[in-house]
Amino acid sequence: MLSFFRIYLLLSFAAFGAMPVSANQNRNLIVVPGIFGSVLSDEAGNPVWGKANSITRKQFTRLNLLPVGSDPEDLAATDVLREIPLVFGAFSIGLYGPLIDELTKVQTGPAITPELRGKAKYTEGDNLFVFKYDWRRSNFANAKHLNDFIKEKVPDGEQYDLVAHSMGGLITRIFLNEVRPRDVCTDPTTTIDLTSTELRSLCSALYGHLSKGIWPSDVLNASYSEADRLHTFVEIAVPHRGSVNVAATFAEGWGLVTDVFLGGKRPIQNIILSFVSPWELAPTYDGCCALGKQENTGINPRGELPNKEVEPLNREFWLEKILGFGLSNCPYNNCKLKKKVVEIGLNNRALIDQVIDAGVPDSVQSHYVIVGRYVGDSYDTVYINHNSEGDGDMIEFRSTVRGDGTVIEWSAASEDGSLNYASRSKHAFIVGSPAVAEHLKHMVVDPIIDRPTLVSNNTILFAGGHVETIEFGASTQFIREGASLQVNLSMSEFSAFRFDRQSASQLDVVFSFEAYAGEASTSQVSAKIADPNLLANGTAVFQAELNAPETTGVYALVASSDGNELMREVIYVMDQEK
Repeated sequence: MLSFFRIYLLLSFAAFGAMPVSANQNRNLIVVPGIFGSVLSDEAGNPVWGKANSITRKQFTRLNLLPVGSDPEDLAATDVLREIPLVFGAFSIGLYGPLIDELTKVQTGPAITPELRGKAKYTEGDNLFVFKYDWRRSNFANAKHLNDFIKEKVPDGEQYDLVAHSMGGLITRIFLNEVRPRDVCTDPTTTIDLTSTELRSLCSALYGHLSKGIWPSDVLNASYSEADRLHTFVEIAVPHRGSVNVAATFAEGWGLVTDVFLGGKRPIQNIILSFVSPWELAPTYDGCCALGKQENTGINPRGELPNKEVEPLNREFWLEKILGFGLSNCPYNNCKLKKKVVEIGLNNRALIDQVIDAGVPDSVQSHYVIVGRYVGDSYDTVYINHNSEGDGDMIEFRSTVRGDGTVIEWSAASEDGSLNYASRSKHAFIVGSPAVAEHLKHMVVDPIIDRPTLVSNNTILFAGGHVETIEFGASTQFIREGASLQVNLSMSEFSAFRFDRQSASQLDVVFSFEAYAGEASTSQVSAKIADPNLLANGTAVFQAELNAPETTGVYALVASSDGNELMREVIYVMDQEK
């Protein structure tokens, strides 16, 4: 694992020593979204996942891949999330409309070569293709689908470029590698105590219908024919070593909406456990997991044991301490199959580590990595009480490192010497942020011939200084129409470039709601420095109370200063009558 200091150096000085890149020869571009980032629709074409009503119990239950007494509903990936961002517990999901719009708009400005200026570099469906997929299934299955998708969209013999966000980067890494899973569904020599019907249900939930019946091993082991044609690979906020948010989603559900719309955590947990993909995102970096409480440093007067670090992917820790599969009365429906889903998911996560260790193959001529580093509240460690029995109520998290709110910085950074660029956006918005769009122009649209020189754009300028970390959030992500919302923005200065105290104390930060998909216009409020004493120590804190919109829907809560956007967060406004 890279040390924090080494990552900092990579992020700060990546431009130096970079390998030259060649000009883009009109290669096709493939965009691979992250987990939960594809719209899933029923046979009539109606979205089940991907609209604001996806967070209702009626809709969310339809995603279950292991329902009791029936087959799962046949859903297909029909698009990517473009206009309305969604969340899944602690996971923030990418909003891909801004990225696609940026890549398909007319190119202007002095940085664009004369050949491209005034023209659209990409046209969706012509030379830009978005890979939509069923994110509930294994990354290994979707790597096979990605290979087939590229074979269909990119003419034989031509190279192509690929931009991947979040879990989409893991799918692409698998696609570029020869590591394959070996389990009861993929290895015919494996024995297991399941009936043929149970086995078919399990394998369908894990890998989908790649062929008739159970997915055969020869389909799994086939080489990915299109991998060696990839020219430029750009990863955006990819959890190379996983994310603690897997546990956070299971433990916390959806907050207020869990109780209001879904009747508690258990319905969510029952459905999450039918998906294998979240468990393939389990954290595997040192220090990810521990028994005890983070404040314990020894045996205290109550006789509690001190912290004890747990090996990543420890089966007892995940299956029994967190998920409760060791209880005499299993708390889930279809318990036996769901336990197998998690076990195979954790096994596959270990294989993904092998994929990451192998690095990007030499056939890829340019490789770039964009990470989120300015959000200071990213979960990095999950703690479980020594006596936990998997009810989700004895879990706590530490958030002491930087990241994008979903993926910590060192999990997203490249470990193979490839260029790393830092972004200040949160996970859901990093993929479509203006800074990242500017990076992409120089990576895949109009590459700089000598070497990238974009690192200076990673800095947030504020009150004459530079921001090192930034935290932004509201008192709740789910709120009733018109209700009051507490908002907080905190920025700490970079020691080498300090804030000007006087100008910072006079600045206004505006908090406002931005409507998605045509909701009514909304309120805003202005705030000044909340605590001058904190500013004296290098931290600028702005706090305000803002009324939620009067119309139900999905909104962006935006913080801006002097007309420049600083941060944004997703807010769900719910009907008063629910």
